[in-house]
Amino acid sequence: MTTEQMSTAYRSAMARGRAASGGAAVVILTISLYYEGLVDGQGVATELYAYTGGEAEGYAEYEGHEVGYRDCLIETEAAVNGGKLARFIDLPFELKIPDENDKGGRRAPLRISNISREISRNARAASDAGLKVYVTFRGYLLGAEKTRVDHKALRFEVKKIDLSGGDAHIELIGDMPNLVHMKFPRKKYNLDDHPFLAGKAEKLGG
Repeated sequence: MTTEQMSTAYRSAMARGRAASGGAAVVILTISLYYEGLVDGQGVATELYAYTGGEAEGYAEYEGHEVGYRDCLIETEAAVNGGKLARFIDLPFELKIPDENDKGGRRAPLRISNISREISRNARAASDAGLKVYVTFRGYLLGAEKTRVDHKALRFEVKKIDLSGGDAHIELIGDMPNLVHMKFPRKKYNLDDHPFLAGKAEKLGG
C-alpha cells in the first residue's frame, strides 16, 4: 500500500469515526531518519524528521530556504525524543508499506523528492560510512498530532540508496528481530513437580 493509498483509506476511516464533528479528516504521514552519531547543534542525539500531507503549521529557515513544518508527538517508547514534540519539515515522499506478517524481511521502497535535502544526503553519507541507517514511519491525524500517534511507528533499515535521478530512491527492509539467534527462556522439569513425566516414560518403555 502506497502512502497515497494509505492516506486515502486512513482519511476515510477517520472521517467515518468523526462524522459527528462535521469536518473532513486530514492525515499527516511522517518519516524520520536516524543513525548512530546523529546529533543536533547542542550535541544531543536526534533524528531527521519529514512529513507530507496537511498544511504547514508555520515556516522556518532550512538550508537557506523557508520551508513549512509541523510539530508532532513522538511515542514514549522511542529511543530518541520519546514522549517529546519533534519538528517535521515539509518534504514530500512516497513510501510503500508492506503487508504485516510473521516472516520478517519485509521490503519497502521509499522515494523522496529533492535530493539536496538533508535527509537523503545524510542517509547516503551514513551508508557510505558503513553505518546502519534507520527510517521510522508514523501517521497522525491533523489536530491531534501533538497528543498521540494514530498509526503505530514502523521501523525500517536502509539497505540501498540511489541518488542518480531527481529523486532519492531508498530501499528499506523491515527492522525485524532475528528469530534464529534469539534466546528463548527455558523451563526446567523434574519428576517431583511433574510426575506425569514418569508415567509417560513408563508407557513408552513398555
